[in-house]
Amino acid sequence: MLRPLVLLLLAAPAHAETRCGWFDHPSPNLVDLIDADGLWSIAWPGSGTVYYPPGYDEAYTRAFDDRVRINSSGEIITEGAGYGYSCACVEGEFDRNKGEALSISRLTELPLAQCKADPKLPDMNPWVH
Repeated sequence: MLRPLVLLLLAAPAHAETRCGWFDHPSPNLVDLIDADGLWSIAWPGSGTVYYPPGYDEAYTRAFDDRVRINSSGEIITEGAGYGYSCACVEGEFDRNKGEALSISRLTELPLAQCKADPKLPDMNPWVH
């Protein structure tokens, strides 16, 4: 009767964790975090709507009201509806198998220099759209 136990362990809920890296927001319907472990989908389009994990909207508004982002031309964006990337930590639950956020409890913007100096993070130039 090991089978039900194995299935129960595989279905165990994700645990809260903090991931830090490039917070890539290239369009209104796409948000990713790129950290030392790879790419984590945070928001994406699908079936005529956009998926945002629970807690995302509130956490995003608190963290990025005065955000500094870099747009596709490499220019700093400080206001308006421009999209781009920045450096941030994302606290929440993540599905390691799917590489996506299940819930977000907090977003914290970090200085861009912190991500640029982290040898575990990729250079963002390949991701600039």
